[in-house]
Amino acid sequence: MSNPHDEAISERPMHGHDEAFSEQPHGHGGAAVAPAGFNDAEIAQFHGQDLYAAKVVVCLMVGIFSVGVVLYTIVASACATGP
Repeated sequence: MSNPHDEAISERPMHGHDEAFSEQPHGHGGAAVAPAGFNDAEIAQFHGQDLYAAKVVVCLMVGIFSVGVVLYTIVASACATGP
């Protein structure tokens, strides 16, 4: 019984980096290449959405941290005063 995934496996062993990856830009100081199928306006819209999502995540994290501090303060003050 043959494995259906065998045909996708390359016969060439991989040593280090593959040539396909070594020529790709890494985004470290160079110009970023837009993915195929997206124009500059769409890329700018994606960046704007990413920035908004990052701000929402930070606000949620600050909120969760604040609730934790308040709860910890309530428990600490209850334990300090005793029964």
